[in-house]
Amino acid sequence: MEKPKVKLNSLLKHFSYEKINSEDKSFKNVQGVYRPGLELVGFNDYMEYHKGIILGSKEITFISKQDEEKRKDCYEFLTNENIPFILITNGLECPNELKEICLKKNVLLLSSKKDSLEVIGELSQYMYEKLANRKMIHGT
Repeated sequence: MEKPKVKLNSLLKHFSYEKINSEDKSFKNVQGVYRPGLELVGFNDYMEYHKGIILGSKEITFISKQDEEKRKDCYEFLTNENIPFILITNGLECPNELKEICLKKNVLLLSSKKDSLEVIGELSQYMYEKLANRKMIHGT
């Protein structure tokens, strides 16, 4: 059974995240959001495709401390064609390497001044409300 999803354009209309690149990915579907952890060190067996990626201070700092080849590999992996967007939180500057790769691979790149937990909370709540099971009762 296919997992429920939300249209990206609906999510973008609801929140006022800044677009770092102008790629229009509003036709994509979103099944949730997550912060990568083990994926940043090369453990990619359980990548959560069709979910937006949240990069906060910890993720950006960790990646920035890697050598150029490891940074590039990490960004290449995170920008899989099935990823609807990458959102950088805490008002952090987007690394140029990530901008270039997102532009090349047509991945929507967003930014928010809010912290990661707040962004994840508001996106999760929005998606929960949109994807919640509904039961229609018809009374005649």
